[in-house]
Amino acid sequence: MTIFGTPKQLSASLRRFATTSIRDVRPGQVLKFQGKFETSPVQYWRVNDLGVVKQTGVASTLAITYLNLSTMKNGRWKAQMKERVDVVELDTKSCQVLYYDEDARMLIVNDEDFSQIEVPLRLIKGAEKLLQAGDSIGVGMDGDNIVQISLPSSVLQKIRSIGMDDDHTADDR
Repeated sequence: MTIFGTPKQLSASLRRFATTSIRDVRPGQVLKFQGKFETSPVQYWRVNDLGVVKQTGVASTLAITYLNLSTMKNGRWKAQMKERVDVVELDTKSCQVLYYDEDARMLIVNDEDFSQIEVPLRLIKGAEKLLQAGDSIGVGMDGDNIVQISLPSSVLQKIRSIGMDDDHTADDR
């Protein structure tokens, strides 16, 4: 064996997700789902709550409530205890808001390396009017895919005071 390990170990260490048993999933983790086909869109779910459902004569299932980060809708899934899922470790970048491009419907931010990142409107869900140039936000990424956004606490307070839905926030727990 070499110092770097086998090729299989090396490729597993380069992945930003781990395939694990559904029993090991915890609230707050992000799950990655690929459809049946290669062309199917990837979906990301943030786990909100877990509960074991015991059924007589049948194996127990795990009831998972989640926020689909791709569509920003809540959902519920009953999974068999033997199922395996991909748990994603998001790369969170601290970014600074530059401006909101109304024509492209994108929020333009700078990361630490001064690279511009375009954040789709569906991830900020109305908060673009409350964000100002210079505000810091967290951008959770899986490779090149932007998965979730963490808004500043001042913006979250404004959202709550005017009654907007804030399911899209990532780290308000």
